[in-house]
Amino acid sequence: MTRNIKFVSLLCIVALMNLTACSTGHVGVKNYAGTVVTYIDATPEQITNAAVNTIRELKLTLISSSWSTLDGEVVARTAQDKKVDIEIKGVGQNISKIEIRVGVWGDEAMSVRILDKIKAKLGKNET
Repeated sequence: MTRNIKFVSLLCIVALMNLTACSTGHVGVKNYAGTVVTYIDATPEQITNAAVNTIRELKLTLISSSWSTLDGEVVARTAQDKKVDIEIKGVGQNISKIEIRVGVWGDEAMSVRILDKIKAKLGKNET
């Protein structure tokens, strides 16, 4: 019984740690359990197009890309076969939330590099 309580307590602690956001060292950019998240002053279409161009520039393998006026998604693979998932959600007039995850556990350095290139293509270099 005591063993079960310790196990459940440990699971709760791990779950709480994953709910908190960590700073990435870039203004306005957070890391939520391996997913880099920020907001950009652009439409989902503009961000999706910039993301596709970034994927091509980095010589990643583009798997799929799609967008609507409400959202967008780009999926790619690295040379090491890590999945790159870029999700875009329109949250207001010309404001979109972008989430980037590389690999199962998340690669913050690679995600931020992709984000910086997307922002540069949009003319938004504030990170």
